[in-house]
Amino acid sequence: MYRSTIRVAADALGGAGRYVVYDYSNGPQLGSHKLPRTVTVTEGGRVVSKITVESLEEVNGTDPALFVASEEMKRRGRSVEMAPMTKMSRVHGQVSAGMTVHPVCVFGLVNAAGQLVEAHSLQPSDPNSQAAVEDAKQIDFTPKAPSGSAPQQHFVFVIEKFISR
Repeated sequence: MYRSTIRVAADALGGAGRYVVYDYSNGPQLGSHKLPRTVTVTEGGRVVSKITVESLEEVNGTDPALFVASEEMKRRGRSVEMAPMTKMSRVHGQVSAGMTVHPVCVFGLVNAAGQLVEAHSLQPSDPNSQAAVEDAKQIDFTPKAPSGSAPQQHFVFVIEKFISR
């Protein structure tokens, strides 16, 4: 087992078009796998986070106490769990001969209350981008979890298809 020390410098995230660049030059090795030395996250054309692996050392044994809930964690009750990602596609209009379909992809997080939050278009310059995000926010994501189960949140990927001539 290995432990890495990382430094994260992040600004407030805002805007759409998030991209991640992994720089493996001079990256540390973990067994037969090479790790990136730096990971740079850009959003809307500006750097919002830069992660650097500064050290990597082998850990001899794992302390089982690291995996035991603290008393404070137990007092807070069950935690929110991550459910599998949801993918869906919606068509706006009737498709017929000579028509063009323009997809706009919306990515976001559905919280435990079933609300689409942190939603953004992956094609922010598309004229239908804002309409796609607004439409995706109208979808009913009400949880269908059995009573008594832990609240869940999950990522959602909605492909909104707009029809034009």
